[in-house]
Amino acid sequence: MSDDLHTSVVLAALSEPLKTINDLLYTRKVWVKRKPSRFVSLVALEKEVRGVLAVLGLVPLSSYSKVLMELREKALKRAGLSEDRVLEKIEERSLARKNMEYERSDAIRKELAVLGITLMDGPDGTSWRPAVPLELRELFQ
Repeated sequence: MSDDLHTSVVLAALSEPLKTINDLLYTRKVWVKRKPSRFVSLVALEKEVRGVLAVLGLVPLSSYSKVLMELREKALKRAGLSEDRVLEKIEERSLARKNMEYERSDAIRKELAVLGITLMDGPDGTSWRPAVPLELRELFQ
């Protein structure tokens, strides 16, 4: 059935709408005040993407935030870390960056990447998300 639905083509076609949604969410503070119609467009676009994912059976049964929390818990368990320990590592890396100890900063990022924890730097600081452990990523490249 997945061939009949051209699943790979549909998933590839979703990349552009998803990128647009991400861009609009990331810059929402600027555009919501100026163009409320963009918010309406964003909601409509999100509804369409969810509809396509539902047809493909890719919509999670529980909420996205619950799924993300479960993925985070599994990543921590796989890595043998607690969230507090990851936050300590983020703080340690932030201090190293502040002190211009970039090799130490990069080493902390890589240490966590090996365990399947990816660090993301943003305007509000550094956060983390689950990822494929570094050595497994290298196997599939």
